[in-house]
Amino acid sequence: MRFSTWEFYIRETLLSLRRNSLMSLASISTVALSFLILGLFVLLVVNLDYMADTLEAQVEIAAYLDPELEEGEIARIAEQIESLPGVRESDFVSRDEALDRLRKQFGERQDLLDSVEEMNPLRHSFEIRAEEAEQVKVIAREIGGIEGVAEVKYRQEVVERLFSLTRSIRMGGLVLVLLLLMATVF
Repeated sequence: MRFSTWEFYIRETLLSLRRNSLMSLASISTVALSFLILGLFVLLVVNLDYMADTLEAQVEIAAYLDPELEEGEIARIAEQIESLPGVRESDFVSRDEALDRLRKQFGERQDLLDSVEEMNPLRHSFEIRAEEAEQVKVIAREIGGIEGVAEVKYRQEVVERLFSLTRSIRMGGLVLVLLLLMATVF
């Protein structure tokens, strides 16, 4: 295209904008506002998705051990847990460490635990995190089958509700962004 053709188009555009300034301003404002709303919703969906990922990463499995276990048996259980597929990491929490954590949670009311200190009723445990939050149920079932593990907890109803919520957020956000994108473009 030659320069004179471009010059003609630019001149006609400016002339048309001057003649119909109110309508031009209205249409430019509408398109700008549509893109602004679309951008805000995309930002909202991305932040909600990040928040959902963060919550899923915090899902933990607690495996409580039989109180009569020897240190060698605890090491064997640790190896078995670490070798399970889908386990990202596991941390051993001794009875004493669990009692210290409980003291910190009680804050100023730590004195309530003084009578418990001689015969600590808490058990050794493992805190396990999965590579994918969807694997928690399967991993918990496998850990429950390990000899020496007395109880496994992972807040099943909370985890299932969290997965349902994150799926809804992702699908709703995707649909909303697509609808806004279509409204903005067309």
